[in-house]
Amino acid sequence: MHTTTQGKVTVSRLRDVLSGMGHEIKHSQCLEVISSIEEYPDWNTHPALLNRRQNIAEQYLDEVLESEDENRFEKFIQRCEKNMLSALRRLNF
Repeated sequence: MHTTTQGKVTVSRLRDVLSGMGHEIKHSQCLEVISSIEEYPDWNTHPALLNRRQNIAEQYLDEVLESEDENRFEKFIQRCEKNMLSALRRLNF
């Protein structure tokens, strides 16, 4: 999973490489290129979906750790199958 910060670093690297090859390209154009490569519709959608996916992953981890502490792993799995997996499918995770 990439982060928004990693995406911005990649954008800067792309711009530097292209500039070194004699191709001047705007920063905003590089943002759109990286989003397209990562199969997002545009840069605005890219970080928004990354943040949503990260929040879902963090919620999942919190619930796993909580269920282990309380010896309720089976109950967690049932809830996870019902809620989390459907959320992940909606996000094409």
